[in-house]
Amino acid sequence: AVVSTQSTVEKLEKQGKEVYDSLNVTEYPLMIPPAPCLSEYIDKYNEEDELSEGNFKSQQQQQNYEAEVVVYRSLERLNEEIIVLHGLKYSHGQYTLFVGQHPSKKKIGELCELKIHDVEEECDFVVLGCETVQKTCKYNYAVVIEVKNVCGDDLTWSEKANDSKFLEALGKTFKGSVDQRSRTVQLVNGICKDYTVFQFTAYPNLGRRYKECFKIAQSEKSSIIFKEDLEDFADWWKERVIAALPENIDSVHSTNEKVKHILLALWCTKKNRCDKLKCSLERTIQDIDNKIKSGEFTFKSKNRDPNPGVALKTPEIFTKFVGNNNLTKQQLDVFNSDQKLLYINGPAGSGKTVIMCGKIIQLARLDDQKKILVFTFGPADHSDVYQNALKEAGVKCEIFHTDSKISHKKMRAKGVFNAIEKCKESNQVVIIKMHHKRGDVSGFEKLTQVVNNNKDSNIFIDDAQSMVITPSLRRKSSEFLGTLASISKNNYVWVTFDMAQRPNNPFTIDYEPGRILFKPSLAGSANVQVTLNKNLRNTCDLAEIISIIRQLYIEILQIKKSGVSAVMPIQELGHFIHGPRTRIHYFKNWGVDQLKRVLSNELKNLKGLVLLWNQNNSQNPAIGVVFRERERSLKSGILKMIKETVQAEYLVNTNKVSICNYKDVASAEWPAVIVFFEISRGDKKELLNLTELYQMISRARVQCCVIMYIAGDSVLRTLQREEYKYVQRVMSKLLEKLERIAKVMPHD
Repeated sequence: AVVSTQSTVEKLEKQGKEVYDSLNVTEYPLMIPPAPCLSEYIDKYNEEDELSEGNFKSQQQQQNYEAEVVVYRSLERLNEEIIVLHGLKYSHGQYTLFVGQHPSKKKIGELCELKIHDVEEECDFVVLGCETVQKTCKYNYAVVIEVKNVCGDDLTWSEKANDSKFLEALGKTFKGSVDQRSRTVQLVNGICKDYTVFQFTAYPNLGRRYKECFKIAQSEKSSIIFKEDLEDFADWWKERVIAALPENIDSVHSTNEKVKHILLALWCTKKNRCDKLKCSLERTIQDIDNKIKSGEFTFKSKNRDPNPGVALKTPEIFTKFVGNNNLTKQQLDVFNSDQKLLYINGPAGSGKTVIMCGKIIQLARLDDQKKILVFTFGPADHSDVYQNALKEAGVKCEIFHTDSKISHKKMRAKGVFNAIEKCKESNQVVIIKMHHKRGDVSGFEKLTQVVNNNKDSNIFIDDAQSMVITPSLRRKSSEFLGTLASISKNNYVWVTFDMAQRPNNPFTIDYEPGRILFKPSLAGSANVQVTLNKNLRNTCDLAEIISIIRQLYIEILQIKKSGVSAVMPIQELGHFIHGPRTRIHYFKNWGVDQLKRVLSNELKNLKGLVLLWNQNNSQNPAIGVVFRERERSLKSGILKMIKETVQAEYLVNTNKVSICNYKDVASAEWPAVIVFFEISRGDKKELLNLTELYQMISRARVQCCVIMYIAGDSVLRTLQREEYKYVQRVMSKLLEKLERIAKVMPHD
C-alpha cells in the first residue's frame, strides 16, 4: 500500500510538472484558469423583476459567484510572483492520499465514508507564492481564501449590528468558511508537512465597520478580508502576508515545486484523468466562446420560475437548426412579429442575424413555393450562417457573391443579377453576398434593380449599415427605401442594421458628433422600427469596457445620452459570463519595431488558440487583428509589419488570423481580437476617435488586447497646443478608468 501511495504521488507530481511546463509562464500572477471559473448561474435579472423564492435563491447564488470574481480580479492585479488556483476541487480519494483516514463532515465521531471520486471539498482560492528573503533565499508559501457573500452598507450598519438573525447568519458563514479552509490547509500540509500556509475569509460586500458584528475571538477577526482591503489589496497583501513570513529560513525551493505541481495536477484531474489543457488560455477562450455562441445565458431548474427576460420556450427552429439554445423575450417578440416591413436596429451581439435566420426558415417551411432573397453585407460571412441553418432545415438554397475573388461562385456583379432568376428555379432561397464599395453608384443601382425585379419575393437584408452612402447616393437611397416599403404590402421585408458600426448609411440623413447623431429617415411609421439592446456576444468584462468608453465619449462631447444612443447604443448585460483580463499597451513614444515586439508576444500567447482551432477543423479565423488604415499608417509601415509578424509567428496557420481594416470591420467578430488604435482625430468634429476604439473592441467575443499609440508628429501638428493637451487628458482619464478591469501597460 505504501508503494502504491508513493507511486500515485509521484505520478501526480509528474503530471503537474507537465501542466506547468505547457503553460510557458512568462509573467505573474499566473491565474488558473485565465478567467474566473464559469458560473452555471448566469441569469441577468432586471431591477424591476419580481422574483419568486426559487429565483431569489438563484440570484443569491449568482451574487456569490460575483463576489468570487471580485477577489479573483483583486488577486489578478497583484504585482507578485504568485500562482492563483480558482475553484480547486479535490476528491475524497485525493484528500485521503495525503491526509489519510479522516472524520466525516456530517457525522460527528465517525470516519468519512465518501466514495473515492466524490468531491471532498472545494476551495475558492489557493494562492502559491514565492518571496525572496535575505536577497538570495526564496521562501515559498500558500494562502487559502474562502469567499462569502454577505451584503451590508454603512446606512444599514447600525440596524444590522443589533439584528440577532443577521448576526447569527454572519456567524454561520464564518464558521463554515473556517471548516472549508481547514481541510485545504490539511491537504497542503499533507503534501509538505512544514509548508507555511495562511488562511483568510473574504467578504467583498462588507465594510470594516462590520468587524464588530463577528462574535469571534480577536485572532479570528484578523483572518477576515473586508471590502476596503480588496480595494487596496496590494498594501494589504504586503502587510498581512509578506510581512508575516519568517525572517530566518532555509531554501525550500524543492518543496514549493512539489506542492505547486501536485495542486496543479489535482486542479486538472477528474476521475483519474489529468487534462493539461484545462487550465490553458486557449481552452478557456474556447469554452467561453462556445457558451456565448450557443446562447446558454440562462440556468433552468424545476426549483425556480423562468427568468422574466428569457423566452419561456425557445422555438425548435432555433435549437434544432440555428444552434441557439435560448432567446431573450425581446428577441422572441421580434421573431413572432407579423409586421411585414420591419427595421431591426441593435448593437453587435444583440441577436439580429439569429432572429433573421429563424424567420427565414419559418417562412420557407410555411410556404415552400414562396421565394426568398437574402442580402448580406460586410466582411463577416453571415451567408454561411444562413446556408448551414437552411441546410439543417432541409430548405434548398444557393449563395452568390458579387466579388469574383470569393470562391463560393466566381461571378462578377453583372453575372450575379442575371443568374438569380435561373437560380430561383431550383432553390427556394437565394443568398446574395454583397461587396458594396463606397460611392459605388452602379452597384447600388443594381441592388435596387434586383429588388424591383423580385417584388413577389420575401426580402431580407442583413447588416445594411455596410451600404455606405455618399452625398451623391443620398437621393437614390431614399428611393430604395420607398421600394422596400412598396414591396412590403404583400411580402415580408426585414432589414437589420447597427448604427454603431457605420452612422453614414441609407438609414440616416445626418451624422454630426456633439449635435444630432441620428435622424431616422425610414419609410413607414414608427412601429416598423425595433431595437435590440441586450449584449449577448461579448463577455461582461468587455461589455463593461465598452460602456466606460461610451460614457467618456458622452462626457467629453457634453451631449445628451439620447443623442449618442444611435452611434454608441446602451448595451444591457445579457449574462454574467466573464472572460480573461483585457490587456492594454500604451505608447507615447514609439517606433514600428516596438509595436512589432508587443504584437509578436501577444500572438505567441494566442498560438495555442490557433492550434486548437486547427485541431477542431474550424473554417473560421480564431483571431482578428483590427487596425485603422490611414495614408500615414501605410507610410509608417504598420500594416506591412502586422502582416509580416503574423506570417512569422503562425506560418501555415495564417488562415486562422484575419487582418481587417477598421472600415471593413462591420459585422465581423472573433473569439480573440488584437486592436491597433492610433490616438488621433476622429471624424467630423471629434478631437479624439473614441468611436473607433468602441467599435473595434466590440469585435472580440472573449479575449481582447489593445495596442494604443499616439499619432505621428505630422498629425499632431494639425492640433493646437490646447487641443493636444486635451487629447492627453482624455486618454489619461480613460486609462485610469480602465485600470480597474483591464491590465494597462505603459511603454516608454
